[in-house]
Formats: sequence, C-alpha cells, structure tokens
Amino acid sequence: MTWLAGASFGIGLAHQQLGYPLGRVLPELGVPDGWLRLSVVGGAIVVAGGS
Repeated sequence: MTWLAGASFGIGLAHQQLGYPLGRVLPELGVPDGWLRLSVVGGAIVVAGGS
C-alpha cells in the first residue's frame, strides 16, 4: 500500500501519456470494452507510474 501511495504522482503522469493511447489501441487488438480493457490500462499505468 505504501508503494502505491508513493507512486501516485507517477501514476497521474503516466495516465495522460500511456493510458489514453493504450485505451485507443486495445480495441484494434480485439480487447473488448469493459472491465478487461480497464484492467489492462490500469495495470499498465500502475506499473509504469511506480517505476
């Protein structure tokens, strides 16, 4: 939990730079709308923001 709190600023920055483009590309790759796409984008943002 502490790691996630410390990564919050990076997550905010990564959301703008990574989340929007990834959210547009995933439907083209066949990932359906909904929880799966949200999970993929959210996971990628948390990993990139925490790095």
